[in-house]
Amino acid sequence: MKKRLKKAEVSYLIYTGIPKVLKQKYSNLEFLEDCNGIVIYRLKRMCKNPENQEILNRARSGEIILGIYTSDEACRKFVDNIYRDLVIDQDIPESQIMMIGSCISYKDYIFSVAEKLNRKPIRLEFYDIFEPMTKKLWLQHITGLELEKIKDDLYYPFKSGLNKEKNNKKFIFQNSRWRKHRVSVLCMLHAMGLTEHGYISFSEAPKNAIEKYYNQENSWESTFKGVCDFFQDGELQTILRSGFDVKKELPLILDTTNFHENLTFDSSYRAQLYYFTNSYFSIVTETHYDTGKMNFLTEKTFKSILFKSPFLLVTTPGSLETLKQLGYKTFDGIIDESYDKELDDSKRMLLLGKEIERLCNLNETELQEFKKKCLPIVDYNYDLLMNKHSYNFTLI
Repeated sequence: MKKRLKKAEVSYLIYTGIPKVLKQKYSNLEFLEDCNGIVIYRLKRMCKNPENQEILNRARSGEIILGIYTSDEACRKFVDNIYRDLVIDQDIPESQIMMIGSCISYKDYIFSVAEKLNRKPIRLEFYDIFEPMTKKLWLQHITGLELEKIKDDLYYPFKSGLNKEKNNKKFIFQNSRWRKHRVSVLCMLHAMGLTEHGYISFSEAPKNAIEKYYNQENSWESTFKGVCDFFQDGELQTILRSGFDVKKELPLILDTTNFHENLTFDSSYRAQLYYFTNSYFSIVTETHYDTGKMNFLTEKTFKSILFKSPFLLVTTPGSLETLKQLGYKTFDGIIDESYDKELDDSKRMLLLGKEIERLCNLNETELQEFKKKCLPIVDYNYDLLMNKHSYNFTLI
C-alpha cells in the first residue's frame, strides 16, 4: 500500500534540503531559525531574544553569514524588514546577511532599497522550493516511495492530454483562497458563458479574512465591491457585474472540499492528473496579481508544466519572462501573451479574458493546430522539470 506523507512531513523534507545545499556552498552560513519560512514576520522580536544574541554577534563581527529564509512567500516588506531590523538596528554588515528566496524579483528591489538608504546590497540566493516539491510529489504518487527515498534522476514519461483526439473540457481553473484576481476571472468566465466548459474549483466562502473587503455576514458582496474598486476600467466592470451571479453556483468542487487549509504540499495527484489531461489549457491564478508586487511562481504554475498543459498566467506582469529565466518555454505565437507586458491591472485582466474566450471558441481545425503547436513545448517543459537537479543560484 502506498504511503502518503502528511503535509508537515513534506514541508519539512523540502525545507531541510535548503541548508544542506547552501552550507556546502558557504561553509560559514548559519540560520537564525531553520526550516521556517515565516521567520521574517517576527524578525524584530527575534533580534531581541537573548538566545539569538550569540549568532547576531558572530554575524556582526564578520565570523558568519546570517541566512534568512523567505522561500515560501514573496513580499517587498521582507527586504525592508531585513534592512531595518538587521542592517540598521543591529548594525550587521550587508555582506554578512543572506536572503534566501524563491523569487528572482527580489534582486531589483534589494538594489533599490540599498540605494535609497545609501547602503550596500545584502546577499541574495535564489532557491526554488516549488519545482522540486512539484516534481517529487508527482514521483511519489507514481512510485509509492517515501519522499526521502526518491532519487533526483528518476524520470517518468507520460503523454499530454493534448494527444487526445477529444477532451471532455476546454480548461482547468483551480482556486482555494479568494483573491480579487481569482474572483475577477470567475466572474468573467460566467459572464462569457464559459463556466460549463471548464474544470473549476472555487470555495463558497473566503478561506479567511485576508481580503481587504472581507465581511463575514456579506462576504461575496463585499469581496465583489473590492474587486470593482480595484479594477476601475469601465469595460471590465461591465463584464464583472454581468458575472456577479456566479455566486449562486458556488462551491465549485473538483478533487477536494477542503478549501480551508493550505494545500501547497498536498500530495494528491491522481484526480488532478485526470482534470489536466482531459482539458487542453489551464488558467493559473498565482498568488500575486497587482503590478508592483513580486513575480512569484509557485506550485500553481509548475503543476501546469508537470501535467503538460498550456497555460495563461493570471499574475503580475513579467512573470512569463521570469519563467523563461528559469529555462522554460512559453506559448507566444500560439497563445496571445501580450498580457504579460501590460502594466495596467485592468487592461491586463481584459487581455486575459479575451484570450481565454478565444481559446474556448476555437473550431475543430484551429483546436487541432493549437494542440500540435503546443505539444513540443509542453514536452520540453516537462523534461526540463523532471531533469532539473539544481534549484539554487546566486543573484547578489
